[in-house]
Amino acid sequence: MTGSLWAEPDRMRAIAPRFAQIGDDIDTALTQLKAGILREGRCWGFDEPGKQFEKGYPQGNEPGGVGYTLDQLGKLAQLLHSVGTQIASNANSIDRQDEHNARQLRERSV
Repeated sequence: MTGSLWAEPDRMRAIAPRFAQIGDDIDTALTQLKAGILREGRCWGFDEPGKQFEKGYPQGNEPGGVGYTLDQLGKLAQLLHSVGTQIASNANSIDRQDEHNARQLRERSV
């Protein structure tokens, strides 16, 4: 690998928990949204306009459906948690590599 990498591991570790917090916020909102949807039930009614609306309202797990969208929001929350963990892990790896390189330079200069 060629080139250089500039990073601030301390800043990376400082920002990593924000991703987990955003993931937690999405989880909380998703739980509330699911409860609201269940509470409302078939809110479009049983009359003829309601029946017509229901035909075009994707409720299942197919793309564009309510279930699919809710599942994707859950996956987004998981992804954000994972990103935060990876940022912190990368910061630790950068620190270890930097320490290793510094140790090698010191040993060569002796």
